[in-house]
Amino acid sequence: MNIYLKKNRSVRKNFGYYKILSNIIIYFMPIYTDPINNIKYAYSSTGLLDEIETAKVITSKDVSGNLILLSEFTINDQLYMVTSISDNSFRNCNNITSVVIPSGVTSIGNYAFSACARLKTVTIPDSVCIIGSNAFNCCSYLEKIDIGGLIETIEANTFVCCTNLTTVTIPDSLLRIEKNAFAYCSNLSSINIPVSVVSIGDCAFGYCARLLSVNIPANVTYIGVNAFNSCVRLASVRFESEKIYIQDRAFEEIASPAIAYILPGMQLENVNKYFTDIIVLYTPIISYITPNSGCVSVPTKITIIGTSLTNIISVMFGHKKSIRVSVISDSQIDVIVPGRIDAGTVDVILIDIYKKEFVIEGGYTYTSLNKPINPLDWGKEKINLCVDQIRTKVSSFPVPSLPLSLTL
Repeated sequence: MNIYLKKNRSVRKNFGYYKILSNIIIYFMPIYTDPINNIKYAYSSTGLLDEIETAKVITSKDVSGNLILLSEFTINDQLYMVTSISDNSFRNCNNITSVVIPSGVTSIGNYAFSACARLKTVTIPDSVCIIGSNAFNCCSYLEKIDIGGLIETIEANTFVCCTNLTTVTIPDSLLRIEKNAFAYCSNLSSINIPVSVVSIGDCAFGYCARLLSVNIPANVTYIGVNAFNSCVRLASVRFESEKIYIQDRAFEEIASPAIAYILPGMQLENVNKYFTDIIVLYTPIISYITPNSGCVSVPTKITIIGTSLTNIISVMFGHKKSIRVSVISDSQIDVIVPGRIDAGTVDVILIDIYKKEFVIEGGYTYTSLNKPINPLDWGKEKINLCVDQIRTKVSSFPVPSLPLSLTL
């Protein structure tokens, strides 16, 4: 039952209103039940509510299997758009196995899918900007969640005790991860916290027993009590923020040994005791590349000399990835440059183990031939050839066939 209190409004009885007091109206919102899967939708009647021509999913207990929520429906020639899922709509519906939420839904209410014990997959559209607290708590079969849209906060207990959850995709719009958001997600092995996040709440990832590493991005200024407590396999934490307030027991009972990577000048007063080693991260610097130019129509090996190169796992030349990277030392890496790169000067981009990019502008100059070499064009334009190109390209061109006779 939905009760709406409105003051000083006229009453139209044919729409289901009735007046109790002079300034209070109780209205029972009409309900539409989908005959296919028994999902119930409450909808507004024209002229009575502020949300004209909209509908929301409401408590629907007798549902099971694979659910596809309606994006719209029609009653008496009036079209209603489904825009929200109410609190407790599918709470304790143990026989739901999957849910597809349509585009147009903007909010998922508190406890909306709480304790749906067999729920395995959920499709959340980009239109969703609010997911309520406890929305998916104790969905023990849930394996993957892709949070799109413009969500700014993962509320308290949203995914707590989703013990089978292995993959989480978080949007770049996210600002806050509230307390217990992913606590006791015991199969979660990795999490990509976007750079937009500013705070991680109490026990947000507590007791995630399979979490191996985590990157705390530069904008995070607060990590709550027990935030990563009892993540017993957490062996690597990278802090990219220079100023961060870390509460007590934030990293208690993590792996041993465990390494913290920090920026120069950063102090970790509250967490030193939890890490066996603290490594200061310095930005990789390229001193020079040898050779720094050349013909690379076939793969070519170059050597990059610089500092802090140990963690480099990939090198990009413009938009093309190197064929192989060999880390020789902290000051040297050998790289096999990909073939068929457009001639000119391009940026060299170093990518480290945390997928962070370091751009070296104007790092390499190419002399390259990507178009076929036509012997008939020789003498008409200047062509620079490498020895390998002559062997592999020019010698393989067939002799042009000419007409044996010509009739005028």
